Amino acid sequence: MWSDIKDRLVSSKFWMALAGAVVPLWLGSPDSTEALIASTTVVVSYILGKSYQDSKDASKISAK
Repeated sequence: MWSDIKDRLVSSKFWMALAGAVVPLWLGSPDSTEALIASTTVVVSYILGKSYQDSKDASKISAK
């Protein structure tokens, strides 16, 4: 569990997703609907991409 957390904290994909989620809120007003939608889109894209990658990794392990 801790190694998984450590791997995510050093991941460039994680930091880009975090920046993509924070920057629209930082540049726009916090109550702006467009900024909230942009941030949510980045977070959901990261979650879906990571889930897809994890499923591909799991299928490689089970195929052996």
